[in-house]
Formats: sequence, C-alpha cells, structure tokens
Amino acid sequence: MDRNPVELYGDRVEDWGKLGCVREFFRGTVCPDCCWCAFAIPSHKYMKNDQLYEFFEYVLSFFSQTASPSLHLWAERVPNDIYYEFVIKTFGIAKNHVNRREFWLVADKIFSHFETEKSTSEGGAGKFTISWHRKQTLIQPFYLNPDHSQTNHVIFKLFSTDKTVLLKEEIHDLVYHSILFFSSQQETFMADFTEVWDVVHEVCGDILGGDQITEIDYQHFLKCATELRDVFRQLNSLQEERGPGQTDSRKSPGASILSSAGFQSEPGTTLSTDAEI
Repeated sequence: MDRNPVELYGDRVEDWGKLGCVREFFRGTVCPDCCWCAFAIPSHKYMKNDQLYEFFEYVLSFFSQTASPSLHLWAERVPNDIYYEFVIKTFGIAKNHVNRREFWLVADKIFSHFETEKSTSEGGAGKFTISWHRKQTLIQPFYLNPDHSQTNHVIFKLFSTDKTVLLKEEIHDLVYHSILFFSSQQETFMADFTEVWDVVHEVCGDILGGDQITEIDYQHFLKCATELRDVFRQLNSLQEERGPGQTDSRKSPGASILSSAGFQSEPGTTLSTDAEI
C-alpha cells in the first residue's frame, strides 16, 4: 500500500482504458490499484461515490462479456444493488467516499464473488434474478390491494429468510423495492444511488420509530406495514398536490425524490398466493 499506483499503472490505464483495467483485475494480472488509478481521478486520494458507481458499471459490463451464464445473470443487476452489497453492508450508509485501503477491501470482496460465480450453475445464479423480479411483482399489491391480511403475510414470508423474523437488512430491502415501485422514472431515479439509500434509511427510521433494531417479528412487522403504507400514501398525496415535475428541496429526501417521480400503478392488480416463497 506504500506504492504510488499512478506511477505503477498510469501508462497501462492509458493503454487499456477503464474496461481493460477491470478485465485485467478479474484476470488476476493486476491488483486493485490498477482500478483505483483508473477511477479515482483526478486526485487519487479517495474515490467518491459516483466514481464507485462508475466502477460497478464497468464491472457489470465485464461480467456481461464473460462466457459464464451465471455471470451474465449477475450483469443484469443494477449498480445500485452492487453498491448496497459491497459498500453499505461493509461501511454503512454514512460512507460518501472510500480511501485506497477501503477500495481494496471492496474490490477483493467483488473478486471473491466473481470467482464463486464463475463455477455457479445458471439455475443457481438465476435464483437471485427470479427473487428480485418476484419482489417487484408482489410489492405493488402490497400497497394497492385492500386485503392487507393476505398481502402482509405474503410480503413478510417473501422478504424474510427464515420466515419468522425480518432482519434489518431485509427491512431495507423491502423499503428499497417499495421505492422502485413508486418511481415510474426508474432509470432517472436510480441515477443518484447515494440519495436512494438516504431515502431507504430515512423511511426505515420513520416506520421503526427511529429504533436501532436488528430484527422484527411478524406482529411488529404488521405495525411497520401500516406505517410504510402511510408514508408512501403521504408522499403520493404530496406529489399529486404539486403536480408532475415539481419538487421542494426543503422537504425530506424521500418526499423530494418520490414527489418528483411520476407515480403509475395499475389498480386491481391481484396477488397470487401461488407464488413460490
């Protein structure tokens, strides 16, 4: 870590480009410093979140070009998911940049997943993709169907790993998918990925009453579900009052983002209780 990465890899970065640096990193011919040199510009003192986001985009692009069906499925994930998996879970929501040592940790974690996924069957890797789309499909009736007893049970089982409690990260996942549902302009909405996770944590704080908890049982989830529906109902009402394209920077991040996004839904959507959960 005492070496100057620019002196070591500056010429290679110019020759290879960013995608080439990512490719050589996963081939094992260079260390994370090569990618650091390519993306942590111009200062090379730290890597900002938008530079990390760009790095993740190139990682997913590289995965899409490999021969592994499993990695192809990984490439369908959005950079926001990668950011959550490897940055927020490691350093927390407050992290807005990483230093060189921290980037090594992130890069090493991704490399380990890459090595694992190379030998994973397409069917095994597809479980994540299927689960992600199932959550997006079932989150809509969670808000729109009047029969909350049915939707509460299904959503709790869907997001809970052991089907008895929701862990803190699973609550975050539920709120994250909720935000995606309420954003009809998903591509634009996902552009500022750091703000997305600010909203996730703010909404989680609202529905949990600011409690620092690690898990909730089903009865506690029922209370949170009511709060969650109220939060998004208020945001939707706020958007309708302002009209499309209007935002208020004085409001909370959640209100600002979600009120500026067009809200589209399909009333009458039914929830399939046959979904494999």
